[in-house]
Formats: sequence, C-alpha cells, structure tokens
Amino acid sequence: MQQTQTYKLNLVEGEDPFSPLPLNENAEKLEAAISAARADAAAGDAALDQRVTVLEAKLMVVGSYTGDLTRNRQFLFDRTPSLVLVMQESGNNDWMIAGTRQFKENMNRDVALGFIENGFQIGLEPNEKGKNYVYVAMFN
Repeated sequence: MQQTQTYKLNLVEGEDPFSPLPLNENAEKLEAAISAARADAAAGDAALDQRVTVLEAKLMVVGSYTGDLTRNRQFLFDRTPSLVLVMQESGNNDWMIAGTRQFKENMNRDVALGFIENGFQIGLEPNEKGKNYVYVAMFN
C-alpha cells in the first residue's frame, strides 16, 4: 500500500487485500484536518471581528459632493466628527480643515467649514457651483 505525498492518505492498490482499515484511517485524517482548519478559521474570524470593532470605534468617512452654492450645506452622520478635511478635486490641493468641535461657535456661515450636531456644515466657499469636492470626516 502506498500513501499520497502531501497528506499521507492511504492508496489502496489492486493487489492489496481488502480491508476497511486504510479507508477508516483516511477518514480519520481528513476529519482531523478539517477540524483543525475550522478551528483556525474560527480563530481568524474572531481576530477579524476584533479588528473591525476597533476600526468602527475610530471611524473615518470619505465622501464627495458637487458644489451647488447652497448656504449652510450639511453632511450628517450618526455622530459628530472630531476632524473634517475638504478639498476641491481639481483644485490646487489646498485642504480646508475644521479641527475641533468648538470651532462651530466661531464659524462665519457664508465662508466656512464647521461642526454641527452629528455632522459638519460648509458655507459658500467650499461649495462652488459645479465643482467637485472630496471630504474626510474622522471620529473619536
């Protein structure tokens, strides 16, 4: 009787006497390998779940919009961001930044980027009609 090279499963040959033992050994080896693979997959799933939980706790949202000159245009989420970056896609790579929630009280409503409850708001400046903008909102 020979065995496979990698998994050492029994290969029954024509001249071997018939016996269920080699087949049972194969079944036991396969059962053990499948069980080990499932345990590894479960451990990997648990680790992935933990990483997703951490990432959800430190959420970042990336989005885009087309300017329409709407005064006090709002972008809403399930909580208030702690940092917002806005940039015109085809502009000169200047980012408009709002870095603290307290900035909301000081913002000029026509030309500004600031925080509102569960989101952020832009004034007229980062909202030029027909221009495309990208934003990144980060949360604590």
